[in-house]
Amino acid sequence: MGVHCNVGALLGTITADQMRGMLALRRSQVQDELAAQESALREIDARLQSIEREGAMPDFELTLKPLPALHFAAVSSPVPGFGPENVTEPMMAAAKVVEASLAASNVLATDPWFLCFSKASDEDITAYFCKPIPEHVVSLEGDAGVFTLDAVPHAISVVRHLDDLDGYSDIYHEMALWAEANGFEVVGDGRDLALDDAGTVMDTQLPLRRLGEAAPNVTPRRVTAR
Repeated sequence: MGVHCNVGALLGTITADQMRGMLALRRSQVQDELAAQESALREIDARLQSIEREGAMPDFELTLKPLPALHFAAVSSPVPGFGPENVTEPMMAAAKVVEASLAASNVLATDPWFLCFSKASDEDITAYFCKPIPEHVVSLEGDAGVFTLDAVPHAISVVRHLDDLDGYSDIYHEMALWAEANGFEVVGDGRDLALDDAGTVMDTQLPLRRLGEAAPNVTPRRVTAR
C-alpha cells in the first residue's frame, strides 16, 4: 500500500507566524552563505591581482584571526623606520634590558618574545621589545616596564622564517591589499611574534577592523602598580 502525503493538510498545521519564522531563519542562513562566498571571491580576486602585479605566486599564506590580550615586560626605543635595518640593533639592546629586569625580579616569561610598534607620526616611531609575563606581575626591578595590549577581533597574519627578511615590506604590502579587498581597514602598526625562543620563525600580524566597526585600541599601555 502506498503512503500518500497531503501537502495541503500538512501546511494547514503551520501557522502564518511559524512559516514567517521559518522563512526568516532560512533567509538569514542564505545571507550568511552569500557573505561567506563573497568574502572568498574577494580573497581570490586579491590573490589574482597580486599574481598579476608581481608576475609570480606569493610564497606566503595570509590568515585572518583574532589576537588575544597580552601582558608583558617591555623596553621601548625610538627607531628611524620600520624594517629589520632600522629595528634590529635597538631591539637587541632592549632585549638585554628586559632579560636583566626579569632576572632581577625572579620572573619567568610565559611565551617567546615579540615586537610591537606605535607611531605618533611618520617621523615618530617607537618599537617595543616584549616578553609575556604572568598577569599578577605589575612591576619589575630594573629598567623594563610592564605593559598590556588589548585583544583585537581581527588581524591578518603571515608566518615566515627569519631568512625571509628581504621580503618584509612585501608582506606588509600584501596584507594591506588583502585588507582593502576584503572589507577591512588597517588600524595599527604590526606585531612580530617569535614562535620559538630563537626567533627563527615569526608570526607577523597587522590589526584590522571591519568597515563600520569601532577601531580597537592597539597602543601598548603601561601598567601601574596597585
